[in-house]
Amino acid sequence: MGKQKRPPRQKKDADARWIAAMEWGARLGCHQMPERSLFFRGRQMPLCARCTGVWIGYFAAAILFVCGLRPPLWVCFCCAGAMLLDWMVQRLGWRKSTNLRRVLTGTLGGFGVLTAELKALLWLYGVLFGGA
Repeated sequence: MGKQKRPPRQKKDADARWIAAMEWGARLGCHQMPERSLFFRGRQMPLCARCTGVWIGYFAAAILFVCGLRPPLWVCFCCAGAMLLDWMVQRLGWRKSTNLRRVLTGTLGGFGVLTAELKALLWLYGVLFGGA
């Protein structure tokens, strides 16, 4: 039994959804370089590996923050620093990063940055409105 081919209309709809997703990723500010991106079923994902990790970190930080997990700022800065260090080492040409490392450090960076921002907003709310 051979592999069934998708009717032309469904392929056209899938192509349109993929193009829309890629445009969404570009609007978020992702460079979308193919060699630094993940692929699924032969299609490039709309965010590069590092941006994918950052968004995973954002979601994790938001959920954990709501659940009461609020690490100290030094932990947030260390998490963000891991992403910065990976970027810097690659940028300076000392070592080529991998997509797995980009996702992992991006996740740490996203978590650290959003957690620090949420802590700052919570602090500001306490200063302005007298409690948090």
